[in-house]
Amino acid sequence: MSLKEPDPGIMENKKLKIALLAGGKSEERAVSLESGEQVFRALDQSRYEVLRYDPATELPLLAAQAEKIDAALIILHGRMGEDGTIQGMLDSLGIPYQGSGVLGSAIAMNKVLSKQLYVQAGLPTPPGIVADRSKPPEVSAVIESLGLPLVIKPEHEGSSIGLTIAREAKDLLSAFANAWRFDSRCLVEKYISGIEITAGVLGNDDLLALPLIEICPDERYEFFDYEAKYTPGATKEICPARISPELTEKAQQYARRAHSAPLRLSAGAPSSALYRLARDPPSPRGPVHPSPEYVALVPGRRERGGSMEHLLAGDGRRRPVLRPPSGEVDEHRRGLIELTE
Repeated sequence: MSLKEPDPGIMENKKLKIALLAGGKSEERAVSLESGEQVFRALDQSRYEVLRYDPATELPLLAAQAEKIDAALIILHGRMGEDGTIQGMLDSLGIPYQGSGVLGSAIAMNKVLSKQLYVQAGLPTPPGIVADRSKPPEVSAVIESLGLPLVIKPEHEGSSIGLTIAREAKDLLSAFANAWRFDSRCLVEKYISGIEITAGVLGNDDLLALPLIEICPDERYEFFDYEAKYTPGATKEICPARISPELTEKAQQYARRAHSAPLRLSAGAPSSALYRLARDPPSPRGPVHPSPEYVALVPGRRERGGSMEHLLAGDGRRRPVLRPPSGEVDEHRRGLIELTE
């Protein structure tokens, strides 16, 4: 669902009332609150009257005030924010919002389903299996099928929550137990060691692939985990990524494909994917694979002369997050793909 663009004549005398949703009950609540604060500061207060709601406690208030709300900005992370739950409530209340609809959010938040759909669409992903808590797999069978190391992650969580890299057979049982704390199923994939990059995409039919960012966690971190993501100074983000032009184009090409198919991912809100370059130093011959985790970055926006305010309101060249409805199904990408030569 898209956000309604205000009529210029009306907006001369009236601000758009925006419901800014941040917080929630997921494991990523703290990050959502910080993101919400950044968005609040970026919104043009001369154009928008911003009403702030924390869905953890204020959903009844949101429902009671729905009639006076022109549009919602969903700045929620994880469950009940990215999985179609809040989208369904807003649909029921008749409040337009940015980003994914119910179906796209629900599927894209599910790592198992989104991986299956990307495979069906011809986008390569790392070899993997699904491990069900009700029927735990034999460790020996998993290793025989996929080898070591392995990445084990819950079916739904974001921000590397519940994720483990198992480098030895003895690590697998505890890795399963860690992931099963959050979900009854977990995704087990072959681990690819190398350089990590993130690729962002903006747009609908006319897709803009943003400059790539190279992700360099401090040596204290085994991988780009929750702490490495959100601790100031814990990770260097180098833009543009230090890879060849050939690999840059390939990463952006796959990012555009992932954005638009198979989940018909479209929206003024950006999508992004994290890849892993399997050779170090970078080489145009080296395949690129996904890292263990999706990352919600908007890479390289400033390199294109933009800002969060431009992203939200538009800059005359790109459709804004706050934009007119078009009848399109807006989806937010959470699939993982792999780039190969």
